[in-house]
Amino acid sequence: MCSISKELTEAFPLINFFLFLSCISIFNPKISNDDRSLVFRDKKYCIYHGNDNWFEIDKENLNKIQKFKSNREMIYAAQTNSASGYPLTYKQFSTVEKQELLAEKNLKMLESGFKNVENIKADYFLPYAGFSKPYVKGENYQNEVFNPTYKNLINL
Repeated sequence: MCSISKELTEAFPLINFFLFLSCISIFNPKISNDDRSLVFRDKKYCIYHGNDNWFEIDKENLNKIQKFKSNREMIYAAQTNSASGYPLTYKQFSTVEKQELLAEKNLKMLESGFKNVENIKADYFLPYAGFSKPYVKGENYQNEVFNPTYKNLINL
């Protein structure tokens, strides 16, 4: 067991918060060879942080999450928008094709998010990613991205 000095906890109050958290790692080598999701919990709450793992969670990991979550209130947070250069930076696609491919990609992410929320019985869903705009001199990517506002997500 680790002991933290009174001076340290006064200087960094968040340390107390993190001392009471438990965490598990969720990994599926069929999806990625390096990306993991993290699930945190304290006595009352549980947070799933999907990072780049927006894919539907497999049965084995669903069971692991359910067991870890137990009866805690839970928020599921995961990527629901493109955070890569595909398809906007791919020159072989027309502007229309890029927009269609991007909408299709984002819809898959959002649908996976809703399935995961339902499957792990999360109480809340926090979709994220895509709020930054890529800039490349001489290109128009920053004006072609999907803006993940509530209205735009609903319209997918």
